Amino acid sequence: MGQNVFRCEKCGFLPRDSPVSGFWYCRKCGHKMRIASTRPRRTTTYSKKPKSVGTSRDQVYSQMYSKFTTDKPIDLGYKEPYLKPNINLILPKKRTKIRTFFKK
Repeated sequence: MGQNVFRCEKCGFLPRDSPVSGFWYCRKCGHKMRIASTRPRRTTTYSKKPKSVGTSRDQVYSQMYSKFTTDKPIDLGYKEPYLKPNINLILPKKRTKIRTFFKK
């Protein structure tokens, strides 16, 4: 209702003070009217997000199956000496004296 004079749409009743916005009930006939606000609505702008590319179930299952069934050895980044160390054996020394401890 962009008019200066506010009236009831059904019976033409003229109220003393014009309503601002919201719902208004006519005192004479009881008709309910919705009054839009006079201030302009704020439009919200949304930023465009790139569409995510999803993988199908078949692709996921095939990737999992290929991981389990690979014949290639898994390279953990270890060097060869760590996997197969070449260590000389350390022989224990022969003891000549043996200390024994008794309770007093």
